Amino acid sequence: MLKRPARKITLDEVVEGLKSDNLITQMDCERIAKSLKLARFHPLVSVGKMAFKHPTEAKVTLDTEWLTQWYAGKIGIPYIDIDPLKLDIGEITKLLPKAFIKRIAVLPVQVTPTKVVFATAEPFDRDWLLDTSTSVKRDIEVVLGNPDKITRYIEEFFEVRSAMNQVGEGENDFGDQIALDKMVGSDKGEFKADDGNVAKIVDWVFQFASTERATDIHLEPREGQAQMRFRIDGNLRVVYKFDAKVFIPVLSRLKIIADLKVDEKRRPQDGRIKRQVGDKLMEMRISTIPTHYGEKMVIRIFDTNITSKSFEELGLSPDDIKGWESLVARSFGLILVTGPTGSGKTTTLQTSLSFIASPDINICTVEDPIEIVNEQLAQMQVNPEISLSFGNAIRAFLRQDPDVIMVGEIRDQDTAEMAIQASLTGHLVLSTLHTNSALASITRLIDLKVEPHLLSASLIGLMAQRLVRVLCPHCKEKAPPNMDLWKALIGPYNVPTPQFVYHAKGCRECRNTGYYGRIIVYELVRVTNELRELIRPGITLQEIENLMRGKYLPIRLNGVQKVLQGKTSIEEVVTIVI
Repeated sequence: MLKRPARKITLDEVVEGLKSDNLITQMDCERIAKSLKLARFHPLVSVGKMAFKHPTEAKVTLDTEWLTQWYAGKIGIPYIDIDPLKLDIGEITKLLPKAFIKRIAVLPVQVTPTKVVFATAEPFDRDWLLDTSTSVKRDIEVVLGNPDKITRYIEEFFEVRSAMNQVGEGENDFGDQIALDKMVGSDKGEFKADDGNVAKIVDWVFQFASTERATDIHLEPREGQAQMRFRIDGNLRVVYKFDAKVFIPVLSRLKIIADLKVDEKRRPQDGRIKRQVGDKLMEMRISTIPTHYGEKMVIRIFDTNITSKSFEELGLSPDDIKGWESLVARSFGLILVTGPTGSGKTTTLQTSLSFIASPDINICTVEDPIEIVNEQLAQMQVNPEISLSFGNAIRAFLRQDPDVIMVGEIRDQDTAEMAIQASLTGHLVLSTLHTNSALASITRLIDLKVEPHLLSASLIGLMAQRLVRVLCPHCKEKAPPNMDLWKALIGPYNVPTPQFVYHAKGCRECRNTGYYGRIIVYELVRVTNELRELIRPGITLQEIENLMRGKYLPIRLNGVQKVLQGKTSIEEVVTIVI
């Protein structure tokens, strides 16, 4: 790399460079010059805070990340978009002491046996190179990174590493119960030692998960170590690897704040955590199970904004929104939402209950467990130890003057019969089933020994759904459809081949995945008199589907609609639905 004089990037050269590239105007330059408060920031950050729009690309804002990439190209050095999910945080924080890293203000972003890549915000200041190369005993490559990210991650990652080092100084290991007992204090479960450091690690886990939009945190023991994985937009990613000595105190603290038994490792346990993380309140459900290498913990993070979501945000079309709203506004009847675990059924039901909730309606729910606490509802959790089942909960609700009853899941004959009885006695009942299609819920309930004539009289609506990832609006691109995938998508239906569809590309907004967020693909069946007549003893699913063909939009075709609308990709729908 060319040797450059040691100096700092100046605001004047950044502004002049942008002006010469016709990215900002003379008036913009004057605005920057008048804003004295920007002088205390790095020049790229200062200009980024002005949030100028790109003169020819309407969707592009000249923020700090964009300016960093632009400046790297301007001076001819590599650029890196620092993504914490792609960094081996444990490896990069072991490389050099925090004090040294803070002094030279560079962040290791990649470590190999022969080379270390450092991200810097000052590419012309190379005075640190010689000492650093001697310390790491490897070749060094310098890349330009976002100044804000470098500062933030140096503090965040090395602070967590320091806490883990101090926690790991003890003698505890996965199987060392004595060490765990020493770490866990009184009967209240307070730590005697390392409390502050373990708390820092746990708080960082929550903060990291919140920042990365994780829906689940997996803490998993392995031989000699443990790993943490996040589920983001439906996919799991390894984000950190713990030393064995750190894993037990972290797991123990999580069990304490979830009000679980710390010393119980042989049985599965469930608990809840409510935590304020920054300006966001996180509601979490914790589940532990014993595995070969020790306890595994999964933390499900619930969207606390679920009660304020609209049906449009869920993915319903305008026509289906009207149809669904008319169903959930009915005063009696049974509505079922079906799909596999993790298909968004709870979100659909909670959004529906929030839509109809008002001071003049009494809504009672029985769940296993209660996932989202909603003060507008009377929520009950099943408890097999005291014989509080779904069916018994419905019996209790019927003496509580309910208008609407939500049953978390219909699993057995007793629950099915009680749900139908409630719907036939003037109550609206909403529940879920694990079936692959909307119409399959009919035969499923008949299999549970529900009388067909009672089911026919009570059922008013069915919805089957799946979650698909949404194409990133910042980078999705048009391309002709892959004909093999298109034929697999439309199946037996006659749908004209479009000239183009949208594909996932990947950009910094979506972490180069091509997707950002998820919506439902679904099939909505309103129970008509024609369908009621089909609900009879001995009817098969195939017969119902044949007779109902063309009377509703199958989930496959709803997926086709979302592909044609540019909301998701053919690959995503084929993978999830077909």
